[in-house]
Amino acid sequence: MPSLSSVLKADSVKLNGGVLRLPAYFHAAGSAEPKSQTAVPEAPGAQVLHDAQAEAAEIVAAARREREEILAAAGQECEELRKKAEMQVLELEEGAKQRGYDTGYLEGMAAGQREGSRMQREAEELLAETRRIRSEMLEAVEPQVVELAVCIAEKLVSRQLSEEPETVVSMVRELLQQVKESGDILIRLHPDDVPLCRDKAAELQAELREHSSLSFLADGAVARGHCRVETSGAAIECMLDERFAKLRETLLDVTSNE
Repeated sequence: MPSLSSVLKADSVKLNGGVLRLPAYFHAAGSAEPKSQTAVPEAPGAQVLHDAQAEAAEIVAAARREREEILAAAGQECEELRKKAEMQVLELEEGAKQRGYDTGYLEGMAAGQREGSRMQREAEELLAETRRIRSEMLEAVEPQVVELAVCIAEKLVSRQLSEEPETVVSMVRELLQQVKESGDILIRLHPDDVPLCRDKAAELQAELREHSSLSFLADGAVARGHCRVETSGAAIECMLDERFAKLRETLLDVTSNE
């Protein structure tokens, strides 16, 4: 009869389909070897039981090791699958975030462009409204501003004539420079302005052409600061009222063209 060891080795122990396959020969666990002071031939059954016990213990241990290995491998595989799943989830989340970011960026850029266009339109409308209001205000205010400017100019000239009477001499000199004729020249002045101009007669004579004579005439119809130069062929006036009227007209033209 072959030994149990050779039988076990021949049959081997296999885990197949989750079923533990044991050899055909086995014994009950816990059997003890017979003890004797004398050498007694061992019964064939006792040796078989001893060998079976040892082989069974080895089989159980091997099965346990294999189970642990399988569990460890399965656990490792599960852990790898879990980590892989986590990575996939993270990748999906990151992809979703990126897509959301890209979408949000594009949408935000489009919204920004729309907002910029809206703000530009509003700015243009506001500018147009501002120009319209400014134009209306200027149309309403410009005549008043011009009148105020002319009034100020009149007061300044009046004060200058009062404080600096020789101003009228400058106006007479200006008119004499425009005379292109020779001969007798008459200057009409306000009575208060005649004495000062007579005092400057020599200087004024120098403005005339050769063979010209200069005389002064006090005329109450001429306003203070005004003068009129008469020759045989022409008359030139320096009327402040006319100058202020011209100033008023010029200012109105300038403001209306702005």
